[in-house]
Amino acid sequence: MPDKKLPAVPETILKRRKRQAESRAARAKATLLAKRQRRAKRVEVFKRAEKYAKEYRDKERDDIRLRRDARKNDGYHVPAEPKLAFVIRIRGINQARQYVDDGPNYYYSATRNFPCQYCHFSNSKFKFVHRALERESVVYELRI
Repeated sequence: MPDKKLPAVPETILKRRKRQAESRAARAKATLLAKRQRRAKRVEVFKRAEKYAKEYRDKERDDIRLRRDARKNDGYHVPAEPKLAFVIRIRGINQARQYVDDGPNYYYSATRNFPCQYCHFSNSKFKFVHRALERESVVYELRI
């Protein structure tokens, strides 16, 4: 028998521990980087939201100012109509109302794929959608 002592831990286990320690360090570094990136993105999204909120607040204040000026000068102000809408065509179910809020008909209508799209409105499209709303066979839901 040789006089060399065997190591207390086999070499393969030492290699595995070293590899695991390296991967742990790489994962920790990646999580810190991802955390920094998430924080930067969150700040950017918040700034963008503030910008949009300011833009809409200014637009609303401008509309109020125009109405006040028109009233002061014995005139009237016609507010701008919305130009963009999300239009959903809701198809009817046979022998059931269009708006059934309970029961299997509602479940059936909720699980169907309704054709929908964003629609940029001109005056003629707006009239078309309102004419379609008046018909009983077709129902459009406008989310402006």
